[in-house]
Amino acid sequence: MSGTVAALKLQTCKGEPFCEAESLTLIAGAGILGDCHFGGGKGQVCLLDESCRRWMEGAEGLCLQRFQENVLVAGISSEEWRQGDVLGIGEAVLEITQKGKKCFPECKRVQEGEPCRLRTSCCFAVVLRGGTVKKGAEVRKR
Repeated sequence: MSGTVAALKLQTCKGEPFCEAESLTLIAGAGILGDCHFGGGKGQVCLLDESCRRWMEGAEGLCLQRFQENVLVAGISSEEWRQGDVLGIGEAVLEITQKGKKCFPECKRVQEGEPCRLRTSCCFAVVLRGGTVKKGAEVRKR
């Protein structure tokens, strides 16, 4: 299984918009250098596949307008990702710690019983080995 990095984003201050980047520096055990979520935890990096991003652009829901991934991946379906998978992305190595995100009860999709792909498509990961990740870099399952 392999794909490529289609886009990179980071958020320098909570509540501020995410910024597109040509490259990100990942630090083992801490996350993305310069990102407001830097410092550890189980969700150091958020990954999303392109098909989910395209779906989100036409869908309505509470977090669909606010949710942003750090690494957008082309050529791999998130259906292939599992908790515990180890991915090589550029120079970095990540381990998926969580697949999907929780929904909020006040979301229109939840209230109307509509499916939300973020429940199953986004992944959160920790950085096992740091390094530079650039747009166009290969994403491969190890």
